[in-house]
Amino acid sequence: GDDARDWIVTVYDKLWRPIAAVGDDMMELTGTDPRNAVPSAKLVIKGSSTLVDIFASCKETMVGVTVETAGLRFAYYVDTFEESYEQGAWTGTVGLKGIWDVLSYMQIWPMWYFPIQAQPISHAVYIWGLCTVIESMVAEQALRLQSGLWEFINNALSLNPDIHAWFGTLLLNQNINICDTLKTPVYVVRTNPIFDTSPFVARTVRMESCATVIQDITRAYGVDVRVALWLPGAPQP
Repeated sequence: GDDARDWIVTVYDKLWRPIAAVGDDMMELTGTDPRNAVPSAKLVIKGSSTLVDIFASCKETMVGVTVETAGLRFAYYVDTFEESYEQGAWTGTVGLKGIWDVLSYMQIWPMWYFPIQAQPISHAVYIWGLCTVIESMVAEQALRLQSGLWEFINNALSLNPDIHAWFGTLLLNQNINICDTLKTPVYVVRTNPIFDTSPFVARTVRMESCATVIQDITRAYGVDVRVALWLPGAPQP
């Protein structure tokens, strides 16, 4: 309906723990959800809201936001926050980007299990069904980034041996369980390659982001790549 209360907007900290609902402080909410691209939204809140400082902290830390309606949930992070004074009142404008944007920061290395200084080939090569190719592409880079192994090795090879980088990544979610850490924050739900009936593709990639490659190779096919937020207690993906 047109009632703003049909839309539940919740703010989270960097570990996706809920802080508060925006509620009656919300003045305006608009957004887009393009196929295989970064969703975006704009949230306008009252200047008197107690959440102003939390949104303003987006420059120093990750601030999460979910928008829920009719059984659907859309997850964003705060990209920008600006305050303005108009018609005798302060308002805050929150610029949101969908968590799909995490794919924009995952660069595809030619061989993900080698350090950047010792890449034996120039391009990563993916050949199989489109779903398997995309899932493998994202899973490999997620494993490389989330294990944090090459942060340590790359620093060591550049004569900057920073063991804190490796342990920092390992303990980022305050959970020492290595199996959980390797699946956080990105967990890829895989298709069995044997039963993958999606279109057959062959693609070479050289240091492009997962987002760029996904947008390119899915253009001609009806394959949707979605990044959903999984919260503790929710059904397993």
